[in-house]
Amino acid sequence: MMLQEKMERLGKEGYAFRADATEQWKHSEVFALYLAVARESLLHGRSVADTLAAAARDGKPTLSVEEFTLLGQFNRWAGI
Repeated sequence: MMLQEKMERLGKEGYAFRADATEQWKHSEVFALYLAVARESLLHGRSVADTLAAAARDGKPTLSVEEFTLLGQFNRWAGI
């Protein structure tokens, strides 16, 4: 099941469930990686694609451009 579908289902069960899921998402490794890429890109004035490529070249954990984009869409949907 997609992350967005899970969040919608939790939202139907009550606000507290959705709020808890949002907090858990904010503490996840994937969210931290998303934020690190965004921060690195902004700090160095590079595109996200260049930042992701550099991380991959350096053997660091990274995302694909598509994954980064989808996470951004999810975060906007979730109000994060």
